[in-house]
Amino acid sequence: MSRSMRVALLISELTWQGGTERQAVQLAAELQAMGVDVTVFTSAFNAATCYPDITARLNVVTAGRHPLATRLPSRRLQGYFDMQRLSAALTGHFDVLNPHHWPAHWAATTAIRQLSGRPPVVWMCNDDPWPPTLFTPTPWWAPGRSFRRLLHRLAYRYDQSAVSRVDRIAVLDSRMAERVREGYGREPDVVRSGVDVERLGSADPEAVRALRRRLNIPERAFLLLFAGILMPHRRLEDVIQALAAPALRERGVQLLIVGAQDQYLAYARRLKDSARELGLADRITWTGAVPEADLPTYYHACDAFVFANEEQTWGLAVTEAMACRKPVIVSTGAGVHEVLSDGQNALLVPPRRPEAIAGAVGRLLADEPLRCRLATEGRQFVETRLSWRRYAESMVTVFEEAVTARRGVLLDRAAVEA
Repeated sequence: MSRSMRVALLISELTWQGGTERQAVQLAAELQAMGVDVTVFTSAFNAATCYPDITARLNVVTAGRHPLATRLPSRRLQGYFDMQRLSAALTGHFDVLNPHHWPAHWAATTAIRQLSGRPPVVWMCNDDPWPPTLFTPTPWWAPGRSFRRLLHRLAYRYDQSAVSRVDRIAVLDSRMAERVREGYGREPDVVRSGVDVERLGSADPEAVRALRRRLNIPERAFLLLFAGILMPHRRLEDVIQALAAPALRERGVQLLIVGAQDQYLAYARRLKDSARELGLADRITWTGAVPEADLPTYYHACDAFVFANEEQTWGLAVTEAMACRKPVIVSTGAGVHEVLSDGQNALLVPPRRPEAIAGAVGRLLADEPLRCRLATEGRQFVETRLSWRRYAESMVTVFEEAVTARRGVLLDRAAVEA
């Protein structure tokens, strides 16, 4: 199939800078560069706060929030009404509908009823929205039932119905693949996210030194970095507890936390309270969100990157740090760990194990050749194995297979009707 295909890429919102949003807009930009005609559809779009350097080059159609959505307390009910409105915004001819994350696939599977040719739906399933306990049916008389749980389960059934109309499901790692098999009984395609190695590969040394001075990071201090929106599954409490280990306290290891805090304010407050209680307030720097263009300087300013996340699909920040030639400490709770090699291009630690994080940092402190090897091998790995173009090409392959399969179904149906 020609790569001049028309693709509608759907995502519920483009209002802030997260990994899912980055992946979606970067895919749209790469597809466009490959000659694919891409239109991005979303319920809400803020060109100033959502990767403006990328979205400025894209054709973004904003459907607007449904009037009822802002009045409803349930996120899933809000999503239902917003996606009804988003589906109505899809007009014209498309070869493929490519929803990203939840609940954009609801809009796509509703829209195919009104679009000519009934284009196939390829869902990029970044994270499942359903607790694993909901995948196991419970009897109606089970204790603890409530109206909220009933509403939640009805939404899940609606979601299952929508997924039954999805042609292909793509995921980033094997954990999500297993969730899809368990929750939907479908076999997904595993694709790998990309990373912009060229953009991240270098930084002005003076800008790096100036950043450390501005943040009051001692010149000789060993600096750990975390970058990402502060959410409970980030498990930053484990990193903070690791920092309290006697060996790291003695060496004065510093921690720099870069990322928006307003999404989960209570979590951010708990982390800061814990840091004060452990006597670490002067060794942890909180920057809040920083401009995307400044991120490479933050990566280059650290001595190592730490990613303690649990139940994390992929982990784009890990590969960005590797592109900056920084040794990375990665939890095996993050999907990206499955493509990394412990001791070769990363140090892998179990989730919820502060002592393991402290041990990994201790190894880096004591072993300069190890730090150099991890930095060099990590950079080489992302340079040769991961790129946004490779990710886009993988998605195009899935698109083409879905289109071919849909044509076969339509031909079979026409033959039966004849």
